Amino acid sequence: MFQANAMTTVGRNSQHVAVIGAGAAGLVCARELLREQHKPVVFEQSTAVGGVWVCEPNNASSHSPMYEGLVTNLTKEQMQFSDFAFPDACPEYPKRAQVLAYLEAFADQFAIRELVRFRTKEIGRAHV
Repeated sequence: MFQANAMTTVGRNSQHVAVIGAGAAGLVCARELLREQHKPVVFEQSTAVGGVWVCEPNNASSHSPMYEGLVTNLTKEQMQFSDFAFPDACPEYPKRAQVLAYLEAFADQFAIRELVRFRTKEIGRAHV
């Protein structure tokens, strides 16, 4: 996700950090970088946050293994971030769309969506 040497402690100069992907890992990475007063930019190749939880059955270029009726085999307590719970009304084993809604709510709650550059692909990397 990011290079360890780009990290600094709070109180030092903040760093611009690239986060690849706006799936669950990329979203929480961006949130943690914000908490440490860094300036993350999230690069997402699709048009939405949610990573593999975004289901686009009519999109031939979609890389998601998900399908509309999918129900997770993990409980919502196992899937949720430690400080951001699934809604109480969500069933114990969420459907794909509910996981996607959870990730979208997380992105909105922590103002991460505005940091995402959609329709961008990683084509190379360099240490700067």
